[in-house]
Order: sequence, then structure tokens, then C-alpha cells
Amino acid sequence: MLQSQTKSLDKPFPDGWVAPVLKSKWSPNLIKNYQILHNELGFKDGTYSIPSYPKAIHFIGEGPWSDEEVSLMFLFWTDPVLEESYRIPVITRELFKLYFEEDAERVWNYFNNNDIPEKFTANGRTVTATYSSANGAVSLHIGRKR
Repeated sequence: MLQSQTKSLDKPFPDGWVAPVLKSKWSPNLIKNYQILHNELGFKDGTYSIPSYPKAIHFIGEGPWSDEEVSLMFLFWTDPVLEESYRIPVITRELFKLYFEEDAERVWNYFNNNDIPEKFTANGRTVTATYSSANGAVSLHIGRKR
């Protein structure tokens, strides 16, 4: 189902939404990446929202002392009750391109198939996935590029 929805991102979806497409490449500067997410993918204040679910995705920059560069927290993937929830996987596919480049599709498939390894490597980065039973969030803790 989602595959067909994401094939042509240059045309509006049935509800009129036009999916943003990432144009920029990752930068070693955290602030530049934050601006890319804001300007190109529609993140605001480090979060991505849909009308029926504010702050569905969180972008959390880590400090220079950490082995991790960023953490991405997903509060849900899709929910048929929330009409616009199809946007979360679409935005996530673009978001993953920023950090995982050629490996982005593989990482996206982990999410889309609900089969996320606890630890994996993508684009030279060590990634640890965690689940919080307190809020149902899945987080990816993305290591610095080596």
C-alpha cells in the first residue's frame, strides 16, 4: 500500500498534500541539518507534525561529547483512524536519506515492515533502536559518521 503512495512524490496525494523531497545532503554541522529538516521537510522546533497528531517525529541533536550525533523518536508510524498518518512514512523515507544515504531504503524497510534490529550499521553509522513502553515511542540513536 505505502509503496504505491510514495512512487510519485511530485504529484499531490488525494487529500491535496504534496510530499516534500529532500534536496540537500548531510552536513557535519548539526545546525545545518536542523535547518534542512525545517526548510525541506517541514520540521518545526525539531518536530514533525501532522494535523491530527502534533509532534509525531522528534529530532534530537546530541552534544559533541556523545558518540551519537542525533536521535530520532517516532511516536507512531501509521494509524487508519488518523487520515494524514500516511505522511509519517513518506517524510521518514526522506529523513532517512539525510543520515543513511544509500542505506536509507533498507532502514526505512525495517520500519515499514516493523522489523527493526536493536543494533545495526547504515552509511558508516552505528544505530541503536530502543522502544519506550511509557509512550510507545521507537527511537533511533544514530552514531557519528565514521
